[in-house]
Amino acid sequence: MSVFEVFLIVGLVIFLVIFFTVIYVILKIRKNTEYMGLFNALKNYKEISRQELEREKSVVGMTNLVLPQVIEEVPDFNVDMIYNTIESNLNKIFSALENKTYVKDDDLLLLEQKINSTIDDLKERNSSVRYDDIKFHKHALKRFERGNGVLTLTTSSSVEYYYIDGSNSTQNIKRQTRYTCTFVYILDYKKIHNKNREKLFVLHCPNCGAPLDSFSEGNCRYCMAKVGDVLSKTWKMSSYKEDYN
Repeated sequence: MSVFEVFLIVGLVIFLVIFFTVIYVILKIRKNTEYMGLFNALKNYKEISRQELEREKSVVGMTNLVLPQVIEEVPDFNVDMIYNTIESNLNKIFSALENKTYVKDDDLLLLEQKINSTIDDLKERNSSVRYDDIKFHKHALKRFERGNGVLTLTTSSSVEYYYIDGSNSTQNIKRQTRYTCTFVYILDYKKIHNKNREKLFVLHCPNCGAPLDSFSEGNCRYCMAKVGDVLSKTWKMSSYKEDYN
């Protein structure tokens, strides 16, 4: 083999080594760039998600249209009283869930089953929740309906709190959310059919705690307590739901 051929082979080897080294470096840089891009994308997504979570939510309602309808049926209706009741009741509910204990309360009479069910679920999962620095921003009347013997009013409220999930006790998240609540106003027990009532609320006797399958006469069939004395001609919250995801 001549000297020229040796130099040619050595040069080719050096060229191939340099060529593949450059290719490797390019691929490595590209791969790292892709990883960085993915990392930045995930970081941006988390930041956007956090900002969305902490953005004050708007209420969904038509107060100017709904309010006159309610006043037409109930002339002494006080919208500020309803808004104050929403704040008071939700605070009581949050406290009950935190403490995993429901204390009987006439204002929460129609919500007792749901609250206790949620508490039972927390206990079963050995979990806990906390609501700190609760603030209410806005309220609105969303919908008003007339039925046989009952009026139904739906509201929308924007709420802020620091939410702590017991499954991740180190996570303290500022949460801006929205709650939809429903109120009922009993006009006449005798006009409310049981099937229609079940769609509106579940009721237990405020005296003995027994479920009321029927209250056409306004009495508990177990202890004969007058349920009508508690609910008649007054607004009671019958449901609540966090409706912003």
